Amino acid sequence: MTTFASVVPEMSAFLPGCPSLVIESTVRKIVADLCQRGRVWEDDVTSFPTAIGVYVYTLTPTVAYAEIIEPARIWSTRADDTTFDITRLTRAKMARAHPGWPLNDDGEPQHYQPGATPAELKLAPVPDAVITIQARAKLRPTATAAEWPDYLYREHHRAVFHGVLHELMGMPNRTWSDAKLAVYHGKQWTYLLSQATIRAAQEYGSEDLTVEMRPFA
Repeated sequence: MTTFASVVPEMSAFLPGCPSLVIESTVRKIVADLCQRGRVWEDDVTSFPTAIGVYVYTLTPTVAYAEIIEPARIWSTRADDTTFDITRLTRAKMARAHPGWPLNDDGEPQHYQPGATPAELKLAPVPDAVITIQARAKLRPTATAAEWPDYLYREHHRAVFHGVLHELMGMPNRTWSDAKLAVYHGKQWTYLLSQATIRAAQEYGSEDLTVEMRPFA
């Protein structure tokens, strides 16, 4: 794991007089922003069994320093070890696909819709047997997190570096304020955030994103 405090010295040299705790807090903020906007952190969440007649469940990250932005994939594992993807439906599509749900619609869950929080989901049909639900989710650090995975920091350290300097140099009337450099680092942060978003969408592979040419009218 990479702690947010451990990367402070790299940035403090560019921020004369800025307290270490301020830099550390800003690192956490920028990492959370990177995860929220770029969807760069995806991992398994804790699997759980369904209960008969219960259709609302809450996904739980496997680590305490993460919180869920949104599910990435949800699937069930049957007694014979076969799996079945549970797909997301909007409320309107859920009403069409399951008109009696949740009062008169039970069976093996095939769909879900978001609940009251990003981590909550509602299964349809309502489970009529005990099955195991597994999932992967997009994550971000919690407001009190002190660390995040090493591989993510290695992948995105330049984005974090420029994002932190942009944020702090843009603060007015500080010994480390520098409006001109804040603009420079902001441009770098914006560019690297877009690149991080693409990399995450490719699952950190090397395949190219293709763009179809459209003829002029």
